[in-house]
Amino acid sequence: IFNFYGIIEESYEKFFKYKINNNPNILYKNYILHENIHIIYEENDILLHPSLNEAGATVILEAMSFGLPIICRKEGGNAETLKNTNNYLCNNDEDFFTSLKSIEYNTYEKIFYQNIKKTLIFNNIQNRFSNLSNIILNINDTCNEKEIPNIIHYIYGLKEQKEDFPFLY
Repeated sequence: IFNFYGIIEESYEKFFKYKINNNPNILYKNYILHENIHIIYEENDILLHPSLNEAGATVILEAMSFGLPIICRKEGGNAETLKNTNNYLCNNDEDFFTSLKSIEYNTYEKIFYQNIKKTLIFNNIQNRFSNLSNIILNINDTCNEKEIPNIIHYIYGLKEQKEDFPFLY
């Protein structure tokens, strides 16, 4: 059974629902409030993340914290996030199906514990605070009072832009 979550772009929604309407193995579960996000990971066994470009990989980190094996593209931050794990990084659509077919119970169990362990060790508040603190110290060390770092990383919207980027942002 494939569960789909999130908001579907209006121009595609009718087509998507029509296509899955007669298939009992494909379920669209709409938007899930953040406070209920754990329900998604508790009721699923694998995260299939076919996004063509992924910058932050938050969904992947969340799924890892629940032990779900991840099958995603080898794009953006995915390769770094899944480094030193037995999760599946895919180059194309065919790789997704090959990866799905190759998962066996002992592989699944190994990935499950490995993902939870990696999340607990590397993505906890103490490590993140320590990393942020080091970044701030490095910026202070490399800049004098007249210099401003030329590095800005900002992710804005994850859908087609229909309005200008507001000055306030």
